[in-house]
Amino acid sequence: YNREPGSSASLRLMNTLGEVVLNMENIPAGKNNLMIDVSKFGAGIYFYQLQSGDAMLTKKLMIAR
Repeated sequence: YNREPGSSASLRLMNTLGEVVLNMENIPAGKNNLMIDVSKFGAGIYFYQLQSGDAMLTKKLMIAR
């Protein structure tokens, strides 16, 4: 996922109903490793959405216990 230098990104985690269960904004430009504590989320399918400027990437995530 490429973005413009100096820009920031946001990450949203949504359940299958489309409800946002996690919202992280102003992620700094460059390569990032994000640690997300999913212990408060139930097992199942979620979607994460990474957005920077006009670019958006949405992928599926499965949490298994």
